[in-house]
Amino acid sequence: MKKIKPSIYTLQEISKKLGYKTRFISPVGAPRKLLITNGKKMYVANSTTFGFYPETQRWQQGLFDSKILTQKVLKELTYKTIPSFCVHLKEYKSLHNLLEVAKRKVKTYPVIIKPDTGARGLHIDIAENFSQLSRSIKKLHTAKKDFLVQQILKHDEYRILIINGEVRVMHKKEPHAVVGDGTTPLGTLLNGVKKQKKDDVVIKWHMRETGFSTNTILPKGVRFPYHLTRASSPDYYETERIPKSIVKWTKKLSDSISTQTIGIDIFVPDALCNTDAYIIIELNANPAFAYFEHKYGDKDTSTAIAADLLKHYFSST
Repeated sequence: MKKIKPSIYTLQEISKKLGYKTRFISPVGAPRKLLITNGKKMYVANSTTFGFYPETQRWQQGLFDSKILTQKVLKELTYKTIPSFCVHLKEYKSLHNLLEVAKRKVKTYPVIIKPDTGARGLHIDIAENFSQLSRSIKKLHTAKKDFLVQQILKHDEYRILIINGEVRVMHKKEPHAVVGDGTTPLGTLLNGVKKQKKDDVVIKWHMRETGFSTNTILPKGVRFPYHLTRASSPDYYETERIPKSIVKWTKKLSDSISTQTIGIDIFVPDALCNTDAYIIIELNANPAFAYFEHKYGDKDTSTAIAADLLKHYFSST
């Protein structure tokens, strides 16, 4: 499979076409940092935090990096979010006190336990009862990490990308999964996935949920998730005909949080155009865009986004 080119290289390519000078300034082995200049103005694109978008402000990145704070702000703005038990450890006198509150607050299982910061589903856990939840809480308490306990929702998931106040892309997302061919055991299919891309907690939970084992012949076309996070799906991808109701909802959210460039991940429990039912999963202040070429064969949108954000930045005073 062809490797996806990171968005920072799309910025490098388009910068050169626009006549800007570029050079990588990060040391070998460190996250890529690309200096871009037109001779009068410059910025450094970063492949990690404070990344691709020169006009994204530090407070925005800091806010959206915290799932707890993001939820708090969105709720105050009356947007729907995933039902959660949010834990700032300093608000609790002791581990015993925290566990007592968790037992009262968390009534529906299974649940996901997520660290407050972090991405790509790292360090998540799944609990199917209070005993399992207690073990997860004890680990996070020892590590001194704030966290959320969230219901597991199985609605369709979508990503909406708004750049400089313009809604550019909407696409569906689906769980990372192996797909059955009707002849191969599930264990063999899972062994074909790189270890670092799999989450054993998620695999074991789905096996308990489905009754499958590693010896199960996965029926043809049946998907078995091996990670909690979701990837872009071929089932829906739109750039020019995004429904007006969705564009209106997205721009209202963007204005409400004073952020004109953002990736928005949502659950859609009803019809796609029923924006009142949308449940916001999280907001991403540094959403990638180069993958549109690899996943959807749409290089034009990837390069247009890079060109537009560069022109907007370098033309502003």
